[in-house]
Amino acid sequence: MDLARRFHADLPDRIRQYLNGRGITDELIDRHLLGWNGWRITIPIFNREGALAFFKQAKDPEDKSDSPKMIAWPRGLPNFTAGST
Repeated sequence: MDLARRFHADLPDRIRQYLNGRGITDELIDRHLLGWNGWRITIPIFNREGALAFFKQAKDPEDKSDSPKMIAWPRGLPNFTAGST
């Protein structure tokens, strides 16, 4: 959960405005801890017990590369295991 909160705190205004323009209100952004890890929009996915299971990540709207639009992740973060935050 701490990682989701950290990513949420790092959400840039431009990404919040992008999400608002897609119909996602500030209330939903804050309630669901949508965030930013420096290169992608983070969407935390919690298990039934409320523990962080993994993140879905959406591509930066300004990224025009051929990279995938969405990915699932705990891959690539040192010392991260699902549910350990």
